[in-house]
Amino acid sequence: MAGKTRKEIIKNTEGAEHLPGPSTNPATNLLIADLVVRGVSRMTRKSLHQTVLKTGYSAEKAKKLAEDHTILSTLALYGLSKFATRSVPGAVMVGGGLLAKTLYDRGKARRVTKPAGAKQAGTTAKTALKEEK
Repeated sequence: MAGKTRKEIIKNTEGAEHLPGPSTNPATNLLIADLVVRGVSRMTRKSLHQTVLKTGYSAEKAKKLAEDHTILSTLALYGLSKFATRSVPGAVMVGGGLLAKTLYDRGKARRVTKPAGAKQAGTTAKTALKEEK
């Protein structure tokens, strides 16, 4: 619609079917729909966030973690979500970063959960080989 005047746009939409809504003004209907979508999205995100946290933490710890967002983390999440949803390369970059972080966390958890004697057994075997020679 770039380059068209307002009169041309109105002229082209006069014969179009009108969508039903609570208001006769389409701009008001769009505002109402936007508010409903944002509200439902926010409630869904909050409940999903708390549910995910409750699987790993107690109920009160999960609630504290869910409410403990700084302004910086909120802005970073907003920026990353905008970057990921506006282009395919952005989605690939953000998804790749999340995949890398997940793999890093899993590797770090695996290193922490190794048995305490595993490191010593490796050095003992090396020492035993040296002693045989």
